[in-house]
Amino acid sequence: MKTIEILLPVYNEEENIFNFIEECNKVIKDIPSVSFTYCFINDGSSDNTKLLILQAIRKYGNVSLIDFSKNFGKEQAIMAGIKNTKADACIICDVDLQDPLYIIKDFISLWQQGYNMVYGVRNNRDTDSFLKKKTSSLFYKFYNLISGIKIPFNAGDFRLLDRKVINSIAKINNKHLFMKGIYHVVGFSQIEVSYKREKRAFGKTKFNYFKLFKLALDGIFNTTSLPLRLSSVFGFILASVAFIYGIVIVIDKLVFGNSIRGYPSIMVSILFLFGIQFLFMGLLGEYISRIFDEIKGSPNSVINEIINKDNINNFY
Repeated sequence: MKTIEILLPVYNEEENIFNFIEECNKVIKDIPSVSFTYCFINDGSSDNTKLLILQAIRKYGNVSLIDFSKNFGKEQAIMAGIKNTKADACIICDVDLQDPLYIIKDFISLWQQGYNMVYGVRNNRDTDSFLKKKTSSLFYKFYNLISGIKIPFNAGDFRLLDRKVINSIAKINNKHLFMKGIYHVVGFSQIEVSYKREKRAFGKTKFNYFKLFKLALDGIFNTTSLPLRLSSVFGFILASVAFIYGIVIVIDKLVFGNSIRGYPSIMVSILFLFGIQFLFMGLLGEYISRIFDEIKGSPNSVINEIINKDNINNFY
């Protein structure tokens, strides 16, 4: 019998723990020849999330917990789940039930047909705000334009990964993670399943615009060095234009005797060039800071304890 582990990164999701398990059990009970387990990755929750997961371990038996020492972020939680799973395949999912669980049957059917990765694509995002939909669309377009990795539009973390994909992703030890890019950088046979995204079951999303912006920066700077190349090209173009303009000024003065004017235009040009310089220094700083983080060798997450039905009595 094949084994599938459902990886569930959680941060302050006490309202959704038992609700998710009960809803998911209704779906997976009808899937033959597959044994399911749940693995919650507790990302430093400050509410009763951990306590409820421990209760679920005692009640259901096929539940386990990876407990972080503090909050490290969803990307790190997903990676910890991938690195610690022993199953033949894993399904990454959120507990808020926005991703409909009946899609799991399609995931498994396509996996059994030979696909190594089956990912969900949201064909309807009416539950998201107008700003979130627009910024997300712009990011996908920009990311696919400048990187060598093509991320399917509106594809999230909801997906099934075969053991081959799990083993490949588990070898990655980057400090800054962008899982949507990592899923596709490893390759293997992939196929999408489209679905309509639902409203959140309980609670509020923990991903604000600041976290989304930081995630977008990690995705860009961790994947491509094109911004640095573009800054070099743009700098060369500006230098060439300035050199040609300087020659024009000299000829205009020596040959035609015209006086040198243009204080406002000079000030605008200086301010523009300084702005461009600081922009490129900021780009360079983003890359250097990431190099610094990688050189330090600090882990991208710290696991406090791993608990399952076999050892729960040793802890609580």
